[in-house]
Amino acid sequence: MYKIFSHCSYIGNTGYNQHSRDFFRGLSKHNKIKVRNFTIGNSWKGYNETPHDGETYFNDTDRELLYQQILWTPNKKRENFSIYPSPDKEFVSDLIITYFMTNILDLKSLIMFGNPHYNHKDILTNCLSLTNYGFHQNGKEIVQ
Repeated sequence: MYKIFSHCSYIGNTGYNQHSRDFFRGLSKHNKIKVRNFTIGNSWKGYNETPHDGETYFNDTDRELLYQQILWTPNKKRENFSIYPSPDKEFVSDLIITYFMTNILDLKSLIMFGNPHYNHKDILTNCLSLTNYGFHQNGKEIVQ
């Protein structure tokens, strides 16, 4: 069993939101997962510890998985806010999975979801049907 920290657009009604939910709900049956979400849904009324309970598709598995919400602050910076707090989510991850959208096409943009100096295995995934993505960051290259 891996301890996984994921970064994705989990909440909302787009195909990416649905893919993210299905993927991490299924993966959570065999791994310990916490999700940092960067989208909001139709029921959003501002930050609180249970901000997505009004979403029609939302269930107990989602409450168990969601860990942080990325929001813009008044000083125009992204910050992580705790949601659905639980001691079970306070673990150091073995693996980081970033399920990203197609409009995020370089690692510099992806760094906003994590610390570029961590010592983790990292998986970047996308459900678009292309045969090749090329990413460049500080002389490093990742190619599908």
